[in-house]
Amino acid sequence: MRWLALLVLILAALPARAQEGDAEKLYRAMENKIRAAKSLVVEFNSQHTVDDEKFTIKGTIHIAAGNKTRLDLESELIELGGKNLIVTNGKSKYAKVGNIVFYEGPFPPEGEVLLALIARFGAANGAMEQRIATADVDKDFPLKNFKLGVKEMVGKREVQVVQFQIQNKIIGDLTEMTVWIDTKTQLPLKRAETGVRQRSTETYAVFTVDSKLDGKLFDIPPK
Repeated sequence: MRWLALLVLILAALPARAQEGDAEKLYRAMENKIRAAKSLVVEFNSQHTVDDEKFTIKGTIHIAAGNKTRLDLESELIELGGKNLIVTNGKSKYAKVGNIVFYEGPFPPEGEVLLALIARFGAANGAMEQRIATADVDKDFPLKNFKLGVKEMVGKREVQVVQFQIQNKIIGDLTEMTVWIDTKTQLPLKRAETGVRQRSTETYAVFTVDSKLDGKLFDIPPK
């Protein structure tokens, strides 16, 4: 009768494996759509807690072909008034923190690299976390243990909740991730993460790909 008991266990595990496969397929489709985008517009609000410190990062990110990026960011972490403007157009770079202007780095990643970071880690981490900027996202931060959550409403949008883990192979940490994926656009409306020392929740008022952007967004302000 051992074979019968083993068959029962195998059959019982099949729905869970199928669900994990569906969850991963849905998430990968979302991530690939972002990474393949010819343009991206994200308006976000990200609430963070690191140890006992709480802070907010919010703003708008525009990305276009040719390593063109524009980041309008605001946070109490940013000195000199809390606002930061960064513009790159493939040839020149510009950053303004408060009233101080910089033409040399360090600058956030651009183009395909920034798209990949936003897809995997969210807008705030992609724009401001320097430690992951030079990482190989797929090699250094692999994903595992996907779970399909419930379908629910975020505002007037139907979303599918997907849970998974990101393994940081550089330092060995494991982060629990939840993403609320718009069932119509296949793009995120919200994401949350819980790590060893930090947790965050990021929401999106705008998250669009492949729209036509005004080229003036990426003009470097005159000196």
